[in-house]
Formats: sequence, C-alpha cells, structure tokens
Amino acid sequence: MPTTPRGSSSCSTACPSSSRCPCWAGGNGYATHNAYMNGELDLGEGGEIAAMANRVRIEADPRLTERYPTKMVGDITLTFRDGSSEHVFVEDSVGSAPNPMTQEFSDDKFRELTGDCLGEERSEALLRAVKEVDPGLRAVDPVSLLCRPEAG
Repeated sequence: MPTTPRGSSSCSTACPSSSRCPCWAGGNGYATHNAYMNGELDLGEGGEIAAMANRVRIEADPRLTERYPTKMVGDITLTFRDGSSEHVFVEDSVGSAPNPMTQEFSDDKFRELTGDCLGEERSEALLRAVKEVDPGLRAVDPVSLLCRPEAG
C-alpha cells in the first residue's frame, strides 16, 4: 500500500520512508519529492524503493559522533553481491563551510528547483536577474518571473 503524502516534507520525514529515497536510483531531490506528492512514487512496503532500502543496513558509529561532534560525516561501505566493496568517507559535505557549493552546482540546483514550475526560459531569466543584481531593477521585476503568465 503506497504511503500517502501528508505535506511538502513528507518524503523527507515519513518514517520508515525517510531513508529510502537517497538509496534509490532516483535520488532524494525535488523531482523525487514532487513525484511523491503527486502520488507517482510508492514509498510503501511493497514498492521498488522499499525493496532497495530493505537491502541497506545503517549502523551508527559512536566513535564518529565523538570524533566529529559538530559535523554530519558519512563513512559508507557498499558491499556488492559478488563480495566486492567500495568505501567512501565524507567529512565535509557539499555546502558546508569547508566544502562550499561551486557556482555550477548552485545554478544546477536552482534550475532543478525552478524548472518544472516556471519553465526553462523563465527559470533562466530569474537566475540571470538574481545573479546580475541590476541596481536599477525594481523588486517587482524578478518577483513577476515567479508568477505564471495568465492564460489569455
């Protein structure tokens, strides 16, 4: 039975579904949350995401909490069916002070968050307006880019 959306943050905060989206190939971004809110994504026990998540074991390591009390570190080992494995340790996630987002990453994130609702052309126009910050720009000008054009 699919998990029923309850609000815009349901995909991130619904238990036990909260850890399911990131390990699924579709990721945990805006598009995934939007699909969930539109009833297009099944986070229920019988769904594809649950099947993947049920193969994942998460173990808290108190030594990491002790060693990095102010950070959200990741120490991840993936073990594959053939017995091989890959390991990655992330001390400073993207967007943290020691590892800031690149402008390209930030722009791509902006496009992801605005493209579906504004359309590519309006999204790019808004991004340009935000980045160029014309001193003569009236506040209503970029705000108007947020509104859908009226059907006429």
